[in-house]
Amino acid sequence: MATMRFGSTGDSVLMRNAVFRLMLARAVPMLDNPADKDELEMDAAIGGISFDLLEPGQRHRLARAVHAGFLQLKADVTAGVPLEEPVLPGIQEKLDELIEFMARHLESTEPPSH
Repeated sequence: MATMRFGSTGDSVLMRNAVFRLMLARAVPMLDNPADKDELEMDAAIGGISFDLLEPGQRHRLARAVHAGFLQLKADVTAGVPLEEPVLPGIQEKLDELIEFMARHLESTEPPSH
């Protein structure tokens, strides 16, 4: 199982590793910063993201990319696009949960304005 966690609230969510990898495959290409891509690749290797351990700018960029990755994965599943890995029945409901989880936390990742 893979985990995503927002430490400021202690809020976390679990998902199957395949769902995590499928999302990351869609999120990484959305990023321009090589350090952001490296972070998501490391997160894939350890099976989770702890957003509270990231500096504010990176936390926001990665949270936006992860949210967009889940949205794209849901669109792919809905459209019947062949996926790189098999998924279990009920994937749509889990993606709804993950999308809502990320949407709930996006605002908290906004870096402070100077």
